[in-house]
Amino acid sequence: MATDYDSLIPTSVATELLDAVEVQSAALALGTTLRMPEGLATLPVVSALPVAGWVNPRMGGRKPATKIEWTGDNIVPEELACALAIPSAFIDDAGFPVWDQVRPLIASAMAIVIDDALLFGNGEPASFPPNGVAGLPPPDVGVPGDALAALDGALALVEGSGITPSGIAASAAIGTALRQEYRAQGALPDQVPGRSLYGLQVEQGATWDATDGDAIVGDWRYLVIGIRQDIRFDLSDSAILQDGAGAIIANAFQDDLVAMRAYMRLGAAIGTPLTPDGPGQPFATAQWTSGTTRSSRSSKAKDES
Repeated sequence: MATDYDSLIPTSVATELLDAVEVQSAALALGTTLRMPEGLATLPVVSALPVAGWVNPRMGGRKPATKIEWTGDNIVPEELACALAIPSAFIDDAGFPVWDQVRPLIASAMAIVIDDALLFGNGEPASFPPNGVAGLPPPDVGVPGDALAALDGALALVEGSGITPSGIAASAAIGTALRQEYRAQGALPDQVPGRSLYGLQVEQGATWDATDGDAIVGDWRYLVIGIRQDIRFDLSDSAILQDGAGAIIANAFQDDLVAMRAYMRLGAAIGTPLTPDGPGQPFATAQWTSGTTRSSRSSKAKDES
C-alpha cells in the first residue's frame, strides 16, 4: 500500500517550525511582528506613536492632543521557501525521527536568509528596506578591544536622538562581552551568562555580516515584520526538483524520494520615529573587533556595481 505522505507531518510541526525560526533569527526575536490578515496585500507602518498626558486642571481641563502617523512605507509580503528531497525509506521507517532532524535544519536555513536580508540588506527582495537595519546612519561606534564601551557608545547615539533602545542583535563576538560582564560581577566560570547587557535583551544573529560591525543596538519596535502566512508544507512522491539553472537534481518518482516544500510569506519595513526634536535615529552599530568597517563595505558595494 502506498504511503500516505500528507499524514506523516504532525499538525504541530508548522507551528513549532515557526517558533524555531523566531528563536534563531535575531530580527524576528527582537523586531515587532504583526500577523497580516487573509486578503491584505500591504500593511502601513506606524511612524509616530500617540502620547498621553495628565489633564490640568483635573476638573474640566482640556485633554492633551496627540497623534498617530503612518509612513509611506508599506509591508509587502514576499515568499521565502525551500524544497528538498528525503529518501522514502527514511519516511517508511517508523523508527527514524525524520521530522526531528528536518525541522531544525529548515528553521536554521530560513532564519539565516531572514537575518541576512533584514539586518544587512543582503539578497533582500525589492520591497524590503534597502541595506537593512545596519545600513541606517550613524556610522559604527568603534572601541577596539572593549565590547562594553563600544555598545555603550552605540546606545548613547540612539538615546541622544530621543529614542530608548530595547535590544541588541550581535555576532558570535557578543559571547566575549557577556562573559566579561559576568566576570566583572564575580560570577564563577561554570555559570552560564544571561542573554542581556545593560538590561537589554541580546540575540545572536543566525548569520552576521562583519562589514557592519559586531552588534546592532536600537529600538526594535521600528523594525516591523508582517507575517502573511505561517510556514506550510507540501509533500510529493512524484515531484522533480531543479536548481537555479534548470538542471534536474532529484526525481522523486524515479529515485524513491519524497519531495518536500516549506514556505512562508513575510514582509518588513523600518519606521522613522518622530521626536519633539524631529526624526529620531532608532538604530546604531557597534564594533570592537578588528573586522572590516561599514565604510569599507560601502566601497566594496561601489566596486561591485
